Amino acid sequence: MRRTSKMTLLEQIEHVFADRLMPSHLVEEREPATPEQRDALFFSGRDWREITWQDWEKHPDAFFAFVPEAFIYYLPSIIRVAVKNPGQWLGAVDALLRVLDRSPNSYHWDNFIEKRFVGLRTEEYEVIKDWILSLSGTNVFADEDTLSRCYETTELLQNETKRVRVLLR
Repeated sequence: MRRTSKMTLLEQIEHVFADRLMPSHLVEEREPATPEQRDALFFSGRDWREITWQDWEKHPDAFFAFVPEAFIYYLPSIIRVAVKNPGQWLGAVDALLRVLDRSPNSYHWDNFIEKRFVGLRTEEYEVIKDWILSLSGTNVFADEDTLSRCYETTELLQNETKRVRVLLR
């Protein structure tokens, strides 16, 4: 694995995402709330470090209903539970990998990926890439080609973030 520190992947996740603030709202307001929104609202007031495998198993559609701020806040919980439960399939992990399994051309990306993944910090992208590498050889969530595309997409997202930051200066 490519890690440069002596921290475990779990320690890296905890450290890199530690200062993310809990979002003020989780979903776009809609009446009546959709089932996905109800799943997302389950996470209200919960620290991402306390989210369990069972929470994601019972509320898998939250992944798709979170507003970008909430998505980024709860993203490390998905990675964390996957690391803590190697070899066990989880819908939220599968959804995350499907989102990252994209075209190598950013102009084919949809609004979902752009609003939720462009703008992360370098260290956060590095942790995501380390996590994807850790999945290699497990075949629980994806084959090696899919994992390679996920890794490459994460690198492209990281480069797009750098490009956007340069433009905003």
